[in-house]
Formats: sequence, structure tokens, C-alpha cells
Amino acid sequence: MRSLQVVAVATVGKPFDPSLHEAIAREESQEYKEGIVIQEFQRGFLLGNRLIRPAMVKVSTGPGRKKASLSNEQPATAARVDDR
Repeated sequence: MRSLQVVAVATVGKPFDPSLHEAIAREESQEYKEGIVIQEFQRGFLLGNRLIRPAMVKVSTGPGRKKASLSNEQPATAARVDDR
């Protein structure tokens, strides 16, 4: 395929580029910043500078929010109903 100038599209660790990648999932990641490709599901290919097939990828949404510990959460209380 190299003799035909066909090359794979760069994915994991690269910024998401809609002209080269097709995002099929998003996920929080402590390792990658927002907008960075974190997983490749299907390889994409270029013929010279022309896209033959986009790479199907998962994109990071960034580190996300820290979850509160369960001990700090207070249980929800039901609304009081008065008997009549």
C-alpha cells in the first residue's frame, strides 16, 4: 500500500480532527486533555492528501468532576405529609 501512497490516519494521543476522525464515543480521562483521541476503533486511511476512510475514535472529555465521598452526602428526606 505504501507504493500507492496509502497511509494510516494518526489517532491516539492526537487532537480530534473532524476532517480525519469520526467520533463515535466520548469519555472522561485523567490521562488526556479534552479533545484528544484516546482510543481507535477502526483505522482510517489517506491516499496522498485525500481521505479514503475516516478513523473511528473515542475522544476525551477531560478529567471530569471529582465525586463527593459517600460519607459526606446526607440522605434525602421525604416530604412530611400531614394527616387530616
